[in-house]
Amino acid sequence: WSSVMEEQNVCPICLVTSLDEHNRACVPCGHSFCKKCILEVLRTSSQGLAKCPYCRENVTLFDVVCCGNALVERPTTIMGNVYIQGNQRGLASYHFEEGESYISYSTAPPFWRLDDGTSPPERKPFENASYDPATRTFKATVNWRPVTFHNDSRWEYRIVFSQDFMRISGGEVTSYQGEGNLSAIHKYRQQLFYVLDLDTL
Repeated sequence: WSSVMEEQNVCPICLVTSLDEHNRACVPCGHSFCKKCILEVLRTSSQGLAKCPYCRENVTLFDVVCCGNALVERPTTIMGNVYIQGNQRGLASYHFEEGESYISYSTAPPFWRLDDGTSPPERKPFENASYDPATRTFKATVNWRPVTFHNDSRWEYRIVFSQDFMRISGGEVTSYQGEGNLSAIHKYRQQLFYVLDLDTL
């Protein structure tokens, strides 16, 4: 079957798209697909790791080559990227941009409420943000005053990113109530699990 598809020069996933020099995406095992199909397979897989639809060899999003160049470049910074939990943007997702980084609550469930009964804002900015590229560590504050969130007035973030920038690998969120009374400490990779949103690449 695969040899028939190769002879017909048609993408073996959609069985429709012709594979020309500008549309052919190749993976290390030597098999070819149209760019749209193989990117869809890899973007919906776990962290861009999947199996070749032909031979089941491991392939990552960054292995795909088109016209001699990588179709998707590996990230080398957090800037311009989004990190998500629950495979969903807007569910307290982290958006890192030059100038202003923020938390998005645009798709937060309706029961997520501030203590005055209102919904959290669609964009909640990180304040006093800093990023150390040597340690891949982002630090910032989220201030909830004058309206508290689950009785918390302030969250302090220390976020450590994995060496390949594919996930948050360490750090914590420290919550405070009132004028600085410690409320809770939530650790990444224990209570909080965030990964890179591949759609930003």
